Amino acid sequence: MPYCAKCGVELEESARACPLCGTKTEKTGESGIAEDVSISKDAAIVTARRKPLFAVEVISVVIGIAAALCIGIDLWATQGRITWSLFVLVGLTMAWLLMAMPRILRKKPWLIFAAIAPSELLLLFLIDVLDGGPFWIIGLGMPIYLLSLVIVTGASVLVMVSRRRGLNVLGIVLAGAALECLGLESILSLSLLGGIALHWSPVVALACIPASGLAFYFHYRVIKKPLRRTFHL
Repeated sequence: MPYCAKCGVELEESARACPLCGTKTEKTGESGIAEDVSISKDAAIVTARRKPLFAVEVISVVIGIAAALCIGIDLWATQGRITWSLFVLVGLTMAWLLMAMPRILRKKPWLIFAAIAPSELLLLFLIDVLDGGPFWIIGLGMPIYLLSLVIVTGASVLVMVSRRRGLNVLGIVLAGAALECLGLESILSLSLLGGIALHWSPVVALACIPASGLAFYFHYRVIKKPLRRTFHL
């Protein structure tokens, strides 16, 4: 697939000009016939490296517009005071970190973890402060966040170290969901009732764990090589 030499956009094989910037993509060969021109391999590599940064730029613009709209609506509705939009701004900041940091720090998973983990926890604390009510960050927010962080990190590591990915990814996700539900109800009951009382989470776990085991079984034992290729697993 050829690329535009100016902006790096992928081009159709028959394209004579870039549809985005209008740059000509043809030259005259020795036979006098127009031939497609694609950028060199090095330029293609540079373009591939720029794509994540362009995605960060798009994410930043979209989130910035959403933040500006929320502030504007809040100021208009409350006659010049900023109230609920502060919570939205914190939430948008959390979303930006989760979407942008993996692209900014790509191929550096531990650096991504070191940047996101404390930042998200700090933003949760900020939401608790803005709420102004009884502080929930110590008894509920922090334990739930740390639980989710450990499970997501563990699942991500297992997926990354897997040589062949397919239904085993589904199995990892289902097992993580079962652990998340068990841990979540344990934290909630311990904080609100003073003791661990499990009611709904074992039901969810009993549904997720057999499905997880079945996914692993199909991935490692049943699905043969031709079938994996057919379904791109």
